Parts: sequence; structure tokens; C-alpha cells
Amino acid sequence: MGADDGWMLQEKIDGVRCMVRCDIGTVEGSNRKGLVLPLPAPVVDSITALVDGGQAVLDGELVGDVYHVFDLLELNGGNLRPYGAEERYCRLAALFGDDDDDPNVTLVVAFTTSAGKQEAFSRLKAERAEGVVFKRKDSPYVPGRPHSGGNQLKCKFKASATVHVDGQNPGKRSVMMSVRTGDFGARVAVGNVSIPVNDDIPEAGTCVEVEYLYAYPGGSLFQPVYKGPREDKDQADHERTLKFKQGTPDEDENES
Repeated sequence: MGADDGWMLQEKIDGVRCMVRCDIGTVEGSNRKGLVLPLPAPVVDSITALVDGGQAVLDGELVGDVYHVFDLLELNGGNLRPYGAEERYCRLAALFGDDDDDPNVTLVVAFTTSAGKQEAFSRLKAERAEGVVFKRKDSPYVPGRPHSGGNQLKCKFKASATVHVDGQNPGKRSVMMSVRTGDFGARVAVGNVSIPVNDDIPEAGTCVEVEYLYAYPGGSLFQPVYKGPREDKDQADHERTLKFKQGTPDEDENES
């Protein structure tokens, strides 16, 4: 993708996927399920200023008190979803202009040239970023999770997975994990993950995100690290999406 002029590259931000709708001074966030997601007051103020009190729909990742914007879907009543990803990005970048120093709302820069993509890929990997997302420049916005091999491809530098919490290990600050396999809700165990003392122990039946080095075929995740709950997802990832020890890097859907 780096040498193909038909694709652009953006950093994959490690946060909570959040769509923000602005409507004449009213700003509201929502998660993947369409449920209202509370936004920090500084983010609300910064987004209001960004769109100059007008109407817009933004897509991005919320990390603490910072909203990282990577797409623009509507602007002042105009639906931009049918436009190509590069055109939507250009209109988004125009909102930010040359002054992108707001600490609470930031633009996820897109790289469009071969040299720019290659430099960004190497730099982000060296900085231990979560990964990058390649998007076809002419692709319209499609809600949901695009199929592998489609118009948006994710390349993770860190392996991560959404897992199902099967229950707490008695007397320990750790939970048992599983992922989907086959059909009809079948799952396979992938080991345990410790829960930091500052985090609540997740309840059985919920989904959480973990990072790991690799997965053993038919076994556990190696060195899993708890990242937090995934309230925006109803089910765990499928076993086939895991990064196995002798496997290939995961290239899949849009931002998590």
C-alpha cells in the first residue's frame, strides 16, 4: 500500500471509537452501538470552536480528554459520506487550517504520497504506535466493520484482541478469557489476564480489550496485558483474527 498512489495512510489511535454530532452549538458523542458517550467539557468546547458553532458529524477516537479526528461525514447540512476518503480528509483538514494546536481536539494526519507513507510507517512503528490504517483515496464512507481485503486495511504494530470474560479466578485479580470460534456462539479459552489494582474487575459475560505478543495455536495468549472494557462491542473477536506465533501481521478492518 505504501507505494500505491491509490491509498492513503493514517495512524491508528489507541482509544475509544467515538462519533461526534454537532448541531448549532449542541455536541453529542456516541459509540459503535449508537449509545450516547459522554464527552469531556474541554472536548465539547474545542469541537464547537472547530466547526464555528455550525453543523457537522465527525469520526474519531477519544483518548482521555483528547479527541483525535480522522474523518468528516457531514458539514453544514451536506452529506460527505459518498465522497472519497481523500476528499473528506481535505475538507476536514480545512476545518483545522494551519493552526492545529488545540490540546483537546487534534487532526489525525493523512499521508498520501509514497515517500510520506513510507516515512510515517517507519516512524510510527519505531515510536511503538498502535498501528496504521490504509484507506483507498476514492472509497466512500461505509459504516460498520469493512471486510478484509476491502477499502480500508488495518496494520497493527501491537497485537490486540477483544475477548470475552468467562469469569474471575477465585481469590485472584485475574479473569479467564475466550474468543469466538465456529458458529452459534461457540468460544475457545485463551488463558487468563491480570487486572491492575486501579481497575475494576470486569464481570463475567462482558468484553474487554487485551494486548499480547502472540497466540499459541489452540492455546493461550502470550503475555496478555489488560487495556480496559469494550462497552461498544457485544462479542469477542474470532479466533482466526488472532496473531499466532508463526502467523502473518493482522490486516483487517477500520479503526477499533
